[in-house]
Amino acid sequence: MNRRADKKRPQAGDLKTQDQIRPLFFRLVSAFETEVPQYVLWAPVGLGVGIILYFSLATEPGLMLPLVVFLGGLALWWIIKPRAILKYFILGIALAGLGFLAAGIRTLSVTAPTIRSETGPVEISGRVILVEPIKENQTRVTLEDLTIEGLDPDETPRRIRLTVRTGTENINPGVRASTVGVLLPPSPPTMPGGFDFSRLAFFQRLGAVGYTIRPLVGDREAGESVDFTIADVRLRVAERVRSSIEGPSGTVAAAFLTGLRRAIPEEVNIAMRRSGLAHLLAISGLHMALVTGIIFFAVRAAMAAIPVLALRWPLKKISALMAFGAGFGYLALSGMAISTQRAFFMVSIVLLAVLLERRALSMRLVAMAAFVILLVQPESLLSASFQMSFTAVVGLVAGFRAIRGRVSMGKLKRRNIFHMLLFYLATVMFSTMIAEVTIGPIAAYHFHRFNAYGLLANLIAMPVMGFWVMPLLVLSLLLMPCGLDGVPLYLAGQGLDVILGTARMVSGLPGASILVAAVPVTALVIYWVGGLWLAFWRSPRLRLWGLVPLLLVLTSPFWQKPADLLVAPDGKLVAIKSTDGRYYFSSRRSERFARERWQEQAAQVEAPLLSELDAGLYHCDDLGCLYEWQVTSGRHRIALPGSERALAEDCRMADIIITSLRTPAGCGGSAVVIDRAKLLAEGGHAIWFEENGEIVIRSVEELRGNRPWTWGRNP
Repeated sequence: MNRRADKKRPQAGDLKTQDQIRPLFFRLVSAFETEVPQYVLWAPVGLGVGIILYFSLATEPGLMLPLVVFLGGLALWWIIKPRAILKYFILGIALAGLGFLAAGIRTLSVTAPTIRSETGPVEISGRVILVEPIKENQTRVTLEDLTIEGLDPDETPRRIRLTVRTGTENINPGVRASTVGVLLPPSPPTMPGGFDFSRLAFFQRLGAVGYTIRPLVGDREAGESVDFTIADVRLRVAERVRSSIEGPSGTVAAAFLTGLRRAIPEEVNIAMRRSGLAHLLAISGLHMALVTGIIFFAVRAAMAAIPVLALRWPLKKISALMAFGAGFGYLALSGMAISTQRAFFMVSIVLLAVLLERRALSMRLVAMAAFVILLVQPESLLSASFQMSFTAVVGLVAGFRAIRGRVSMGKLKRRNIFHMLLFYLATVMFSTMIAEVTIGPIAAYHFHRFNAYGLLANLIAMPVMGFWVMPLLVLSLLLMPCGLDGVPLYLAGQGLDVILGTARMVSGLPGASILVAAVPVTALVIYWVGGLWLAFWRSPRLRLWGLVPLLLVLTSPFWQKPADLLVAPDGKLVAIKSTDGRYYFSSRRSERFARERWQEQAAQVEAPLLSELDAGLYHCDDLGCLYEWQVTSGRHRIALPGSERALAEDCRMADIIITSLRTPAGCGGSAVVIDRAKLLAEGGHAIWFEENGEIVIRSVEELRGNRPWTWGRNP
C-alpha cells in the first residue's frame, strides 16, 4: 500500500514546475481581466471569423446550426458571472455564429439567375442603370429589368453588363434600350485559388457579361425614378468636368466627383499604381473625409464671422449636420459604391460623435463601423478595399494614440505659422508611413506589388489633394448649377497635373514597383491577428505577443510551392515552370488575361515561350508539342496535341495529355487527361510534380466547391 501511495505522490521536480507555471498563468489571467474594456473591439473580429468560415466551405451549409450557436452563446454569456474570461470567449463564439448566419442570409437575399454558358447572338432589352465610358469608342453599360430572347423570366438575370463598341450618345440611365449581343457567364478564377470574379458578380446580382454586335438603341420612357435621375446627373457632371479640364487630368477629376473611372487612360492607372497613389482613384475614406471636412470647416468659419450666430447658435453641431448632408450627396453622386458606403458610414459616426460631444475618432467607433458593415454586407470582408481601408484606419488610430501626449497641436498655436506647417508635414509623413506599412502586406497579397516610393509620392500628392484639388472640385460642384464652375475646374486641373506628374516621376524611379509572388491566404489571416493584437490591447505585457505572428508571416513565401504546370480554362494556354524558376507559355496570344494573372502570381515580368526551352526537353511539329519533365524518380511526358491525329499518338505514349479537344474513351489508359470536357466541368488546372513521382492535380472548381456563385459549369 505504501509503495502504491509513493507512486501517486508528486515528485519535487513536478511541484517546482507547477509552482513556476501557476503564477505565470494567474498573471496572464490578470492581464486579460484588466483588458475587459477593450474586449468590445474584438466584436467585429468574432463576426469576421464566422464569415470566413462560411465562405471557406465547399458546399452551401444550413443555417440552423449557426442560429443555435448564436442564441445558445448569448444565453450562456448572460448566465456566466461578469468579468470572467470564459464569458467573453463564449460571446466570441456567439458572434462567430452571427457572422456565419449573416453571410448565409445575405447569400439567400441576393441569389438571382445566372447565364450558364455562352449565349447568343440574342436580342436583349433592358433599362439602363449605369453608363461607364471606357475608351474613346467603347462604353460599358449595365442593364436591369431585362428581356432576353430564348430565356424565360425565371431564367433571366437580374442585371447584365455589356461592352458597347458604337456610339451611345442617346443612352442615359433610365432609358429602355435594346440591342443584339452575346452573353457570357461571369468568369471563374484563371487558376486554383485565384481571384473569383463570379463571386463578386453574384453579390452584385450581375448574372452575365457580354458585348453587343448591333448599336444600342434606346427610347426615354416616362416616370423616371430618383435612381435614374441621379445616374443621369453623374454622367452630365462627368462630361462637364472632362470638357472643362483637358487630357487625363479631366478624367481623373471626373472620377473624383462621380466615381466613373473607366475613362482614365491605362498609362495613368499604371503610373498611379506603381507610385503608390492608386488609392486616390477609388472614392473611399480619404475623399469622403475631405468633402465633409471642407464643408464642416467652411460652414463653421462662415457662421463664426457673423457675431450674432457665433454667440447664440451651436456652430459646431450645425456644421456637422451640414457636413452630413454634403457627405450623403457625395455618396449619391459618386455612385454609392460599397467602398464609398463604408466611408460614408464611418464619417457619419464621426459626425454623430461631434453632435454628442464625444471624441470624434476612436478605436471603438472604428470597431462599431466595421461591425455594422460586416453584418449588412458580409461579403465585403473578402474585398481588398474593405481590408485595406479598415486596416489603415486601425493603424492610424493606434499610431496617433501611441504618440498622444507627446505631441500637442495646442502648443503650436502659440508659435508661428512655420512651426504649424512643419507639424502638418510631419503629420502627413507619419500618417502616410503608417498607412504604407499597415496596408503594404494586404496590397502585396491582392495585387502582388510593393511600392518602394509610396511615402515620397504621398508626401507630395496628399497636400496638393487636400488643400488644392478637392476644395476647388467641391467649389466647382456647388457653382456648376449657376455655370460659374469654369475657373475652379481650371485651377483644380492644374493641381491634378501636379499629382499625375508626381505619379509619373515616382513610377519611373528604379525599383519603384516590386513584384511579389503569391502567398497563401493563411499568411494574411495571421497578419491580421498579429496587427489587431498590437493595436487593440493596452497592456505592453499582452501587446508584444502580437509580434510573434507578424514575424511568422515573414516566412510565408516558403509555405507553399508554386505549381509546376498551369492550364487555362479553355486549354489553349499552358504554362510550364522550368528549372530556372520561370514560367514558359505555350502562346502569347491565347488567354491573355489568364497569362497576365499567372505572371502576377509568379512575380514574373516577361512571358517567354515554350519554344525557347532546351530542344532536348521540348519539341514541336505541325501536329502538337511534347515536353519531358525530369524528376528524381524518372520522367513525365507531357503532350499538348493540337489535332486529332496527334491526339491518337499521344494517347499511347504520354503520361499527361492537355488539349482543348475532346479525347476518345480510354485515351491514355493510366495517363492524366485534361481535355475539353474536363476543362468545361472543372475549369483551369494546376499540377505539381513531386520528387517521388507523385502527380498532384488541383482544379478551380475543386477548390471553389458547390456554392451558389459556382453553379452553371456544364461539360
